Amino acid sequence: MVVHGRLQPLFTQTKVTYGRTVGVPQYMQRIPRKWHILVLGHRMRRVFLTTGLLTLLLPVMTLGVFGQSPKTTQQLVSERLPYIFSNFPWWTDDQIRVELKHRIPSLGDEVGRGSAQEAQVRDALTAMLAAKGVHATVISDEPSATSGAVTAFVKTLPFYFPGSAQRPHIEFSISAPQILVGGLELDSSPEGDLVARVARQMEGKPFDSGNIPVAAHQLAEPLQRHGYLSAEVTVTAGRPMRVGDNFYVPMKAEISSGPLYHVGMISADGGPLLRSRDLSGYFDLQTGEVATPYAFDRLESSIMTVYFQAGYASVHFVDKPELDPEHATATYHLETVTGPQYRLRTVTVRNLSPAQEAEVRNLLSLAPGDVYDQIAIDELHAKVAGSSNLKGLDYSFAPSTDRNLNVIDLTLDFFKDAAQSSL
Repeated sequence: MVVHGRLQPLFTQTKVTYGRTVGVPQYMQRIPRKWHILVLGHRMRRVFLTTGLLTLLLPVMTLGVFGQSPKTTQQLVSERLPYIFSNFPWWTDDQIRVELKHRIPSLGDEVGRGSAQEAQVRDALTAMLAAKGVHATVISDEPSATSGAVTAFVKTLPFYFPGSAQRPHIEFSISAPQILVGGLELDSSPEGDLVARVARQMEGKPFDSGNIPVAAHQLAEPLQRHGYLSAEVTVTAGRPMRVGDNFYVPMKAEISSGPLYHVGMISADGGPLLRSRDLSGYFDLQTGEVATPYAFDRLESSIMTVYFQAGYASVHFVDKPELDPEHATATYHLETVTGPQYRLRTVTVRNLSPAQEAEVRNLLSLAPGDVYDQIAIDELHAKVAGSSNLKGLDYSFAPSTDRNLNVIDLTLDFFKDAAQSSL
């Protein structure tokens, strides 16, 4: 079924970044925190942190993950991975690597997981800290077999963008004493109260050098939301100070707010299914208003509904405004990138009796060969809840994508625990 021009605000206003895709279906809202940092690169991590799609997918994933044969010790040791350092604020990343390679001449840019060399790195880091008068416990966290399986699974999803998943790595960190964010010194800026409020929320939290760019982005957001679209923040860490049993790392944020921007031109291309439609009524901003980073939240949400129903499961948007600093104007144009149209190749229904499975297939109203309609899968939940034959049941789903043929194999995994309801 192709729905031409039917725009409905069926989605939440959560922001998701591919290039930057906004608008998330109601079925993508909860995610267990223990899965947050498993496998996802910067762009995909934000997708899953701001949605809950893994809540639906988790039961299906874990069946496959824990059904696999565990890797042998020899396999684990033979796997070499890059490594990072999370909370060693006495040195920069480059300084740590130079010192480690001086102490361990055979050390390269990767270490074998579970290897003697990994232990050597821990010992060398411990010695480096001791030379600073810091008696610390250094640990190394390796990616689990589960995280690798989740990574592979994510790559089968229709909205996965090749190359966006982060390569697994080994992370070295100090487990004791605690290394915490100390006071955060801020430059003066417009919307200074809002920026200070964000800064106060960071203080006292565990310090992680990898989070410094994230902190800079979070501090810039209040400025950008209020028209300072070119605002930039640079965050630097100072020398750690011992307070009691812990160390606190003072931080400094240098802020460049730039000009206050207003909206200049604004336009949108809704793609082939909405080519003739006037979409201006869905714009969140109008010419002359104070600019914000996003002008198309409502429109993108509605466009996604149209394309999801038409089989374009990987639809996303290019919508970054072009800035004219001289005139302090922002020009907005929305481009809809449809991706391929997917069709349903197979439907697998698990954990139901033959009669229940037949009813589910009838309620789904999708059959192999049809365009893949994500909205229909979402709406199946209400139909299942209203069926006396399926009372007390819920389901997770897993769309596995064959990008060579543009087809999707759908698995519906039913379970009885109503507390796990994902919709």
